[in-house]
Amino acid sequence: MNLSFYLAGVRFHAIDACNLPHRLDPVVLTREDWHRTPAFSVSTVTGSRLGHVPMAIALRLQGRPIAEAHLTDVDVHAVTWKRYTVALRALAEG
Repeated sequence: MNLSFYLAGVRFHAIDACNLPHRLDPVVLTREDWHRTPAFSVSTVTGSRLGHVPMAIALRLQGRPIAEAHLTDVDVHAVTWKRYTVALRALAEG
């Protein structure tokens, strides 16, 4: 399954201007639970948290391993919810 989406929660995770990610940088998705609902935080490979996967997408990813994920667009001048676009490839449930 291939998905592309804007990151949610970006405004809560400010990043130093020196450490801004770039287009095509890989990102790390970490599974979490948020109020007993499956969720995924999204961070750079150096550990800077960018935001989280929107709930509707997180529910679709439930039980699926993430094969790869990267930023497809970075726009620091956009409104926060359109600042980062992520593309990922998830494998079949297993």
